[in-house]
This record gives sequence, C-alpha cells and structure tokens, in this order.
Amino acid sequence: PEAHRRAVLREFGSVEASMLALYRCVSGGVDWVEVYEVSRILGFAYGWLFLFFIAFSEIAFLNILTAIFVNQAMELAKPDKEAQAVEHRRKEYEAFEELRSLCRALDPGNTGVISKEVFEMQLNSGRLLGRLTMLGLNIKDANEFFELLLFSGGMSPSEAQCELKTEDFVEGCMRMRGGATGIDCQSMDRHVRLIARGLEQLRNDVRVHLDALADVIGFEDCDSSRLTL
Repeated sequence: PEAHRRAVLREFGSVEASMLALYRCVSGGVDWVEVYEVSRILGFAYGWLFLFFIAFSEIAFLNILTAIFVNQAMELAKPDKEAQAVEHRRKEYEAFEELRSLCRALDPGNTGVISKEVFEMQLNSGRLLGRLTMLGLNIKDANEFFELLLFSGGMSPSEAQCELKTEDFVEGCMRMRGGATGIDCQSMDRHVRLIARGLEQLRNDVRVHLDALADVIGFEDCDSSRLTL
C-alpha cells in the first residue's frame, strides 16, 4: 500500500533517515514501537533486527555508558591523598586537645599528675567514660586501663605511687586509640620473640653454671639437662 511505502521511505529511505530514526528511538524522540511497526513492513528479519538494536541500546550500551560516567564522578568526588592526610592530622589534633581538656578535669589542682583514685572516680561518674569512648577508647576496666597507662609511661603498676603524669596520660591514650594495626602486631611479635630468646639464653647460662657447680662439689650424677624454667 501507498501508506506503507511512504512510512518506510520516511523512516528508512536513506542512511541519514535510518540513523535519525534509530537515534530518535533510543533518545526518546519517538516511541520505538511506531518505528518497529514500520520495520515489520520490510520483513520479519528486519523487525527482529530492530528489536535487537533496541535491547542492546537500552540494556547494554546505555547502561555501560552510565556506569562509566558514575564511576568517573565517584572517583572525582573522592578526596585526594593530601586532603585525607590533612583531615587525619586535624582529627589527631582534635583528639589531642580533647585529652588535654580531660586532664584539666582529672587534675583540677594543676599538679601535673593524675591519681588512680581520681581517675576511677571520674570514670565511674559516666561523663568521662562517654568522652573517652567518643575518642575511640572503649574502657571496660578502669583499674586495668590505668595500669596500662602506667606501663606505657615507663612505670610499674606495682609501684606504691599510683600517679601518672598528664603528658603520659595524653600520649598513652593517643597510642591506644582505635584498633591494633599491622605495625602494632609486628612490634608485639618482635618483643615476644626477644623475650623468648632472652629466656632461652638465661636457661643456657643457668645450665652452664649448674654444670660448673656440679663439677666443683663433685656431683657427677647431676643432670642439668633436666632443668626446666
């Protein structure tokens, strides 16, 4: 029919017209069903070929392009390494200042030291615990935490003076913020290996001295290899 011929020539009469018709279909300029009906006039195979083009354009081509643009936008939205470093330093400084503020509350007399009793009393009040938790210090046992601070400050928890310098308190809390890193685990492993090596050396030294002592006092049946530490 003449109407079909005019429709085919309008949509697919030339290469330019065909490209324009396909572009209108994928860009929303025209309902693709209308162009599909025209392609069916040319034959069954052309109709399926047109449907394949629409499916590929909508599902594959446009989605791939959208993913590329979204990925690029997300990459551009990420802060650069320098900005991340500055932000990290800012947070560390804020945590440091917050801990210094806590020291003023724990040392109202400005003596420069924090006693264990005052720390436990302030921690049990709840306010100090909440502020330390916000800084990444989830304290379960006040006594154990204070002993860890004493140890990190170079003092033995068994010493009679259970007092901690304010700067040691701040530095100890800064070191214990957050979770353990790979460096922390490697450092602990190194210290454990050094301790084990020292204990083995001590055991060998004691064995040598026992052998020498056995030779002096004449205990020939003394077996120092059975010594265990």
